Amino acid sequence: MIFLKPAPAIAIARASFERPYGLAWLLQLVSELREWDDPQAREMAVNLRPLEQAALERLNDWLPKLSHPVRIGEHDQTAFALGLMGDYARATGNGNLADLVKSKARQFYLGDKNCPLAYEPSGEDFLSPCLGEADLMRRVLPSGEFARWLRAFLPQISSSKNGSWLQPVVSPDPSDPKLAHLDGLNLSRAWMLEGIAAGLPKGDKRLPLILSIAEEHSRAGITFLDRLSVDELDASDVEAARRLVEDEQAEIAVELARDHDLLLVAA
Repeated sequence: MIFLKPAPAIAIARASFERPYGLAWLLQLVSELREWDDPQAREMAVNLRPLEQAALERLNDWLPKLSHPVRIGEHDQTAFALGLMGDYARATGNGNLADLVKSKARQFYLGDKNCPLAYEPSGEDFLSPCLGEADLMRRVLPSGEFARWLRAFLPQISSSKNGSWLQPVVSPDPSDPKLAHLDGLNLSRAWMLEGIAAGLPKGDKRLPLILSIAEEHSRAGITFLDRLSVDELDASDVEAARRLVEDEQAEIAVELARDHDLLLVAA
């Protein structure tokens, strides 16, 4: 079991460490812990407070200087991180961060049209650049304005009577840690599509199609997870997974030793 030990101060060695993906997920974790009515959750939230503050300082320093969004399907995607940061800001009442996220979202994305969804996915995507942007903007714009923005941004939805505009994907090699991203893409697409649907007015004619495609991607993603049952893995898969875990643990240890961002105590 891993316990987070509180620290009186956080040493900041490399400003770009886990920015923005890891820092945004950290804020999401803190938000969930605060909403969880449980003594251990409250203790963990308190222990994470120094790291939370360090993450906020880094993000508040970095985001105003970001001149262009990063539009990729992996960790550096700006839209996905802004969405998590905005959720945290609303849940915790951080008005300054909420205003900053809204301002940058409008700066980066409000004028976008005709997102090239046909270009997706790239070979190692686990996030959709187009859907990630739309899922962010439904958090930023009022429902009616978002509906109009989405019609210009993803006209494929308006003109399609079926799900041909977005099909689930299959990884060519699930044992490869990067190529396996494509199986995770199905789940993140489902999550984003459900978010997009939640941002539209209740009578929007696109809702049945969007929710149908979300369900199709959700089933594809869950099917992949079912295939990963340990009983079904052959020896080579198990060995590859073991090596991957060992490599990742070694990399994490090096990063933590270098940055002194978090003290982990195993018990």
